[in-house]
Amino acid sequence: MGIFSKNNGHANNMSDIEKLEEYLKNGLNGEISKLTNYAQRGVLHVYTNDPLCDENESLEKKRVLTPTSTGDHILCAAYQGSTDIVAFDINQFSKFLARLKIATLMCYEYDQFEYNYNILLHGYRSINVEMIDKINIERLSRMWNSIRKFLSKEDIVFWETYFNIIRKEENKYTLFDFHNPLQNICFNHYNDRKKYEELKKKIVNVNINYIDCDVITLPNRNLGTFDVINASNILECMHTRKMQTNTLNNLHSMLNENGRVIIYSNMLYMVQDGLAKHQKLYNAEMTETSIPLVSRICYTKK
Repeated sequence: MGIFSKNNGHANNMSDIEKLEEYLKNGLNGEISKLTNYAQRGVLHVYTNDPLCDENESLEKKRVLTPTSTGDHILCAAYQGSTDIVAFDINQFSKFLARLKIATLMCYEYDQFEYNYNILLHGYRSINVEMIDKINIERLSRMWNSIRKFLSKEDIVFWETYFNIIRKEENKYTLFDFHNPLQNICFNHYNDRKKYEELKKKIVNVNINYIDCDVITLPNRNLGTFDVINASNILECMHTRKMQTNTLNNLHSMLNENGRVIIYSNMLYMVQDGLAKHQKLYNAEMTETSIPLVSRICYTKK
């Protein structure tokens, strides 16, 4: 049966599991969107590349829209006090990673989080009864059994199926980009012990609505308006300057009065045209961040 049993009791029948396996295998080789450099099903980054630890303004009673991505922007908004967060992403796998990270945070104390989270993502690649001893297998099994208590049935099926695919396919696939030099756990509030403990208390009261869609079609989803919209790592991946400008216009149409669009960018030259046009229409402020060469641009709707 292995550590991550296929017969987990959470799917209606074996055909559901088989469909999910096919979905995952197709996703691991997903096609890139014609609009951006992202895929509807594709590789996931483990941590953010934005200096989210710089964000300290209170978001209590504020509604937030953010990419799902690594889940770190969700956790940042929750730490700042928002309890109403909508997370969107063209990559349909992102919501599973975000919920896995949140479950790991809820399950473990500060000293255990990073180690257990990384072991979980890396560990399945070493699951081979003939290669590793029984103690390590049991340890990983206990870890997963602890974390899964904080996951939905859908998430459990997803991850147990994925882990079994990796084991069965002898590590030919991975959903994760572990080698991106720009991503770093240190960019997050939860990398600090005191803030981690605060976040752990806050996250249980946060309502997170996950949406599978790209930023282009967001206005068609009737999601309402927001006080803060995070648009990091979006404009840089659009193929034309016109698309960048149209996207900024669409995001501003979803803002409440005095609402803000926040963009972090280490490739500012790629979005300067779109930003310059919007500086004439909206109050714009660009500041340096704690990361060299990364700028924070904030547009406020008046």
